[in-house]
Amino acid sequence: MKTFKIGKQTFLRVDRTFPCPICKKTDWCFLASDCKKAYCCRQLDEDKPSVAGATEYVIDGSNVKDIEIVEIPQLEQAPANVLHKVYSLVIELFGLDNEHLTHLMMQRGFSLDQTYLRGYASFTEETLRKQIKTKETVGDKTVGKTVWEDLFEQNGLSRDAWKGVAGFWYDTKNQTPIFMPTHRGIFIPNRNEFGQIIGGQIRVDEASMKYSAEVNDIWKDKARVVIKHVDGQYHYTIYMYPDYDVYSEGTTPKKQLTFPNGLSFKIKTSAKYVWLSTSSKEYGCGAKNVPHYAFPDLVLAQARFDENGNGLVNLISLCQSVIVTEGLLKGDIIATQVPNTRLEKLGSTLVLAMAGVNSWKQVAYHLKKTTFARVFLAFDSDFKDNDAVYTYLKRIIEYIHQQDKNKQVSVFTWEIGKGLDDFLLSKEALTQTVKAHNF
Repeated sequence: MKTFKIGKQTFLRVDRTFPCPICKKTDWCFLASDCKKAYCCRQLDEDKPSVAGATEYVIDGSNVKDIEIVEIPQLEQAPANVLHKVYSLVIELFGLDNEHLTHLMMQRGFSLDQTYLRGYASFTEETLRKQIKTKETVGDKTVGKTVWEDLFEQNGLSRDAWKGVAGFWYDTKNQTPIFMPTHRGIFIPNRNEFGQIIGGQIRVDEASMKYSAEVNDIWKDKARVVIKHVDGQYHYTIYMYPDYDVYSEGTTPKKQLTFPNGLSFKIKTSAKYVWLSTSSKEYGCGAKNVPHYAFPDLVLAQARFDENGNGLVNLISLCQSVIVTEGLLKGDIIATQVPNTRLEKLGSTLVLAMAGVNSWKQVAYHLKKTTFARVFLAFDSDFKDNDAVYTYLKRIIEYIHQQDKNKQVSVFTWEIGKGLDDFLLSKEALTQTVKAHNF
């Protein structure tokens, strides 16, 4: 098992050798270093203590005594000014490829200027090769150097400015820092109240997505299902133990199938949006789940920084309203679309975006620091049917009222599209209205 740190505490990552004792999954969750507590990122309970958005559970850790623990040196996150300068160089170096640019403009409603203003970038095999400075074969080994140390120095940073910047780690074999995200896709910057880029998420490319199938309990030890995603369809092959014979093979758009013999399976898809992190790499750095401040174009364009990357203008002071939503990219889309729709009546509108509904407390805490008299909540429309999402919506409303009884909270609803971003991008937004329900 591999270790990482949050503050001064050391934790163990779950893996295939020892999955999470609570949700039984092999990713996301983690354990206390003494293996007496599990921190589950899926089975959340607000009545229990939490760390980094995960719920703490007391467990019997005696069955992990034979687990080998591997120490991986990790670095504390760099200050915001350094993060902003380094990420700005990353974005400038890698740029946006045509496929990602087309997606952002044709499907997400951004103009060319807006994609550059927002700072999107492409993390692909081709763009990542731009960081290679030299590459040569010495004996039977390939030795390479990256451009980062020289690039940092040329821009007034120390040569080791990569330290504490998620996405970077140190290649001890080649003695060079390297930027190597875990996934390929579109980089979505995470900005703070000054517009500084302090991290980000990756919208994962289809080719980097992973698919698996969960077989029902009766057949769990008798069959295995292999899934491939091809042209928007799921191609499945069912193998039967012990001879690994093929029972059935086919293609379906559905995520769940049942067969005459009682076997059924559900298709699981890896996350579409992941935080940029190198917590599993030597001298890497983990991500911090903090809200994203998505400002209107005219406000974000007024962000100013000194030569060290320090923010000079608190952009919140230039906004008149605030909308809270889920998803960094959704936040950006809403922020760009509000001035073009009937929501323009709200004036200059900040969109405060959380990574997921279970991160509501982080957003509520950030709202405490603002002076907005009214908060508009724009959760995905499935909160009407999804009890878990509704619970989080209710909790953030209660929390806001507890902190400031005079602050008015309104929940947006709309008729077309799952998210407010979908509605604002639809033609129906020209004729239909968004309703605000007061709580």
